[in-house]
Amino acid sequence: MRERSMATQHNAQYCNLTTFHSPPSPPRSQVDCLRALVSDGRLRSSLDILNDKKQSPLHFAAFKEHPECVRVLLEGGSDPRVRDRKGRRPEEDTKREGIREGIRMFRRGEKKASEILF
Repeated sequence: MRERSMATQHNAQYCNLTTFHSPPSPPRSQVDCLRALVSDGRLRSSLDILNDKKQSPLHFAAFKEHPECVRVLLEGGSDPRVRDRKGRRPEEDTKREGIREGIRMFRRGEKKASEILF
């Protein structure tokens, strides 16, 4: 656990990353932790904070192919229209078709985050 903390501090220091830029791996307790952070009203403005590459936490969750994290971030109000420095939206940063289509349908207003089946 200490190693993870030190790695997170290192990344934050040198890459302008936040807790939201480090989507959890599949263990349920970590997804619940992300859900708790997102539900904290004081942190809502951090949902779309950008790193040096202009990537949002939603970009990271999509790229790392974590559908539950994508869902939690969308439910929390993360903006799926944010573009990175290469002009890509979060849906363009994943190889997983279900995540890509889910974010696209949410962005278009066709589905709520809770209705998306990844």
